[in-house]
Amino acid sequence: GGDFTAIYRYVLSLLVAEPFMTAKENLALLLKKSIGVVDKRDAATTTAAAAVDEAEDEDARVEKLVQQVRAVSTWSQLQTYVMYVLGVLYHPNCRGRARYHGVLRKLQPVILDALRKLLLEHDDDIAGAHTHEQEDEDDDAKKTTAAAAVASDEEEDTAAAVIITRLCVMSIFIVIDTFDAKQNYVGYKQAIAWTLSLVAAMMQWCSTSSGGGAGGRMWLLRPITLCCLWLQRNFEFAIPDIDKSPWLSMQIDQTDLRPNNAFFAQFARLLNFLQTRYANMEDAGDGSANELLPEQLEFYGVKTLRLMDVDDEDVTRYREHAHCVFIYHRRFALKREAFGKLYGDTQVKTKKTTTTSELLHCARYRKLRQFARFSAHKIEGVLVCQENAWIANNLQLTDDTPDNVPLPQAQPQRNGYHHHQHQQQQQQQQH
Repeated sequence: GGDFTAIYRYVLSLLVAEPFMTAKENLALLLKKSIGVVDKRDAATTTAAAAVDEAEDEDARVEKLVQQVRAVSTWSQLQTYVMYVLGVLYHPNCRGRARYHGVLRKLQPVILDALRKLLLEHDDDIAGAHTHEQEDEDDDAKKTTAAAAVASDEEEDTAAAVIITRLCVMSIFIVIDTFDAKQNYVGYKQAIAWTLSLVAAMMQWCSTSSGGGAGGRMWLLRPITLCCLWLQRNFEFAIPDIDKSPWLSMQIDQTDLRPNNAFFAQFARLLNFLQTRYANMEDAGDGSANELLPEQLEFYGVKTLRLMDVDDEDVTRYREHAHCVFIYHRRFALKREAFGKLYGDTQVKTKKTTTTSELLHCARYRKLRQFARFSAHKIEGVLVCQENAWIANNLQLTDDTPDNVPLPQAQPQRNGYHHHQHQQQQQQQQH
């Protein structure tokens, strides 16, 4: 548990404007240790197979790792493999090796499924393990979650929510770190594939039927919104402009776009789920740029995760916000007594009326809908709102399209894409 928290803290210290001096070296050591734990464990069980053909031995090794992940029953066990994936994605000696790329392709979906089972279905089982970790949090770390505490009266401060949010931040950091021209973008494809797959999985978990109950899985909207707001500011991570550098030199093929397509497919599904859920709450909150979410406030002091437009000339608008206390270059702290006014006077915290969390989730839905419209405007056809329902169209490279595969309703785009509708959605589009 301690290493996962330590990795998160080092990541935050590297995302700020002036990184902690030895944070990069310390992070590399921790992640190298995480790789070594799994590799040594695996090596101890495969020495007897030294005479087996190398390719077959590698396949067997990866399959053994997959079975080990499937067998985990606690977060303490699973985080070993989560940190292993993060280490492989981050460490320079691993991120460019084909051997590890194969391991990642096999492990990622299994780890995401294990996360779903442990964090969403057995949250009580991980609470104890996480509590010991939380006891080690220092005062400053606790203050960084002060904004979140305003909205945590129901479910947003659970152990699962903290773990998922931290995992998202770490994944974002690795995408940024691998997107480096000096390193020839080595590892970037794998890093963005992992991150988009993680967010797509969260969207799927949130929009499943079990998320429709009181609380349920709606707390996932917080890390989902955090990631989508970040992608909106770095949109070419969501859809690379393959006709321009550096994407042109990366030789992106159709297989590389699978995580992108899965992301937008699950995004459309989530939007439709939220649209149904919050159809009667469209007027709750002000719906403007001043509608500040806890995830925006919490990470304001982290330069790369500053998900609002605040510069020195515009800071007065936030300092004098009627419902916020603004601490420049650090974070916002919402006033609990004024929180209801920020999200509408209809908010009353009882089970018979709309709760603070529900108002927050509705506000997040509005942010996600803005991101959907932004995406649809940036890349025409990737998302379409048709008959009051969102539809995602597969990105398909024009140069990769086989001659014998028809593209119904596909439109060639200037950035080198066709947008291929799913088979069940081949009705006429209304743009």
